[in-house]
Order: sequence, then C-alpha cells, then structure tokens
Amino acid sequence: MCPWRAEVGVGTFGSWRDWHEGGFRHFGVTFGRGVRWAIDGFVAGMETSLGRPLHRRKPGPPATNANGDKCFVPGTPSENSMLTTKNDAPILLLQWVDAKEYKETHAALKAFSKEVKIMHADVQTKAEAIAAVEKWLCNNANAQFLFIGTHGDDDGLGPTVENGVTWEELRSVLKKAAGSIALWLGACHSACAAKAWSPIEGYARVDYIVGFPVAIKASEIKKVLLQLLKMTGMDGITWVDQELPKLRKAVPHTNVRMHYKALTTAGPIEYVDFDEFPKRVGMTLKEYLEQCGGVPGTQ
Repeated sequence: MCPWRAEVGVGTFGSWRDWHEGGFRHFGVTFGRGVRWAIDGFVAGMETSLGRPLHRRKPGPPATNANGDKCFVPGTPSENSMLTTKNDAPILLLQWVDAKEYKETHAALKAFSKEVKIMHADVQTKAEAIAAVEKWLCNNANAQFLFIGTHGDDDGLGPTVENGVTWEELRSVLKKAAGSIALWLGACHSACAAKAWSPIEGYARVDYIVGFPVAIKASEIKKVLLQLLKMTGMDGITWVDQELPKLRKAVPHTNVRMHYKALTTAGPIEYVDFDEFPKRVGMTLKEYLEQCGGVPGTQ
C-alpha cells in the first residue's frame, strides 16, 4: 500500500522537527501555503509521489523592494494585503475578460489578500494571459493553485476564439511548473479540459481540475472561488477528497466538477470525474489517495 494522502492546507513548514531519517511515524508536512501530506510508514529523505520534496521552504513574509518596503500592486484592496509581484506566491488569480465584465477575482482579493500571498493578473489578451502564468511559474517552487476566470468552450479558454488558448496550448504552458499544481477554472465548459488532456502521456503538472461542464454565471463562479480559497486555510484542514463535497454543500445546486488524475481500470491514466472514481478506478478518490496518492511517471 502506498502511504501517501493529499491534503489541502495552508501554513508554515509545520512538522519538520518530527522528521528524522529512517523513522517510522505518522506526521504532517505543510509545503508553504498549499498542499499538505499526511505520511505513514518508512521515510528516508525521499520525495512524495507527486514530486514535492519534503524540504519545501517556508512561504516567507510579503514581498519587499530593494529598500525593504512592502511591495503591493497599485489599486489593490489594502496596503496591508499580502498581494505580491514576486514569484513566490502559491496562488495566482488570473482574470481574463473584457474590461466591462464582472471580475470575481476582485471579490476574492478583498476577502483573502490579507491572509495569503496572492499574485493577481487582470489581462485582456492571449499574450498577456500566457505571460502572466509564465511569470508566476518562473522560478516559483511554491506555485500551487491557479485560478483562471474567463470564458470557455469545448476547445479552450478565452474571451473569443481568436483571443483564446486551446486546451493543448494551456497544457504546454503549465508544463513549466516546478511542481504539481491544482487548476481552478472559472469558465463555461471548463471541465472539458479533463477530456482534452486524457489519456495522460508524459508530464502532467496539474494534479486535479476544478471546472464546470456547462454554461455558468459569474455569480456562481465567485461563490465557488471564495470557497476554494477558504479551504486552503489551516483552520479546519480540507482533504482533497473532501473538497468537492464541501463545495457542493457550501454552494447548493452548483454545477462544479472535480477531475483528478488516476490510473483507470481500463488501463490509461486519465483525469477522472470525482463521482466516477468507483466505476472507472475501482475505488473512491479517498481510497485512491490513501493507497497511491498520485500517479508515478506523470509528473
């Protein structure tokens, strides 16, 4: 039995003092503000099956400039926020819509920018969107949660077909991530990414996708995004397999879906719908994470 189970969580490098090489124990390790692992069994300086080394650094204080002053993006909710332009933020909120459209990331910044380091990008073109993601990923070992708020269809994301990315183009950009990330898509038909990226061949930096299989309203996207950010907190840890049930409880009648990469009983490694795990994987997502915790060879 593989001894790994993923846990969504946020905080500092909490249990490193419990580590000693060759020990048999159960303890938690929190990688900055992001994914926390509960580990049972023998550990000897190895990396997790999802490629996150156990010696991840602390998230650190808000960004500062050469004079030691805190760096903030003009127009952000508060000068006391932890919004940063440095490439060490665990979360990127990318808003990619017309200037006159509703922007759910602004509500998210207002609610959470004082609690967690967030990089925010408000873009309108394909080039700007790709550049924002690449900037966040560049030399950022702490990159872990990416939200893209835009329009979408079966073929990809973006305000228009001409000013958008195909699913393949987005996957190519995300391959530049230093480690595994979670992808939150606030767009119509964004759950189509799971089908477009399956079966998985080679590197797949995205561990799981949260998206919508149908047309969706901005108001629902905002509610889901706020809940996702809330669940990254360390107060009341949320396991990955608990994330979708909690979303459904907090946002009644939501159409949101989660697809997690897994080895299917049919053979291929695919992004599997949370509700279809028993049928397609032979066990629930919780059981899969407890037994295997990830898919070797797809990082």
